[in-house]
Amino acid sequence: MEATVHLLDLQRALGRPPNVPPDGLAHTTGLLAGMASPVDFIEAATGRSSVQLFPVLT
Repeated sequence: MEATVHLLDLQRALGRPPNVPPDGLAHTTGLLAGMASPVDFIEAATGRSSVQLFPVLT
């Protein structure tokens, strides 16, 4: 997860488009989604809630 987040940070700082291996993106997405309350995550992702969900990790 840290490698994916920092790779995205580096690419953004260099003005480059995101280019992360798909497995890293899938793993990181799963970890971050798993940290959020499932109900809050689903409702926020589908536009059915005004709950401030993000960031789930600071």
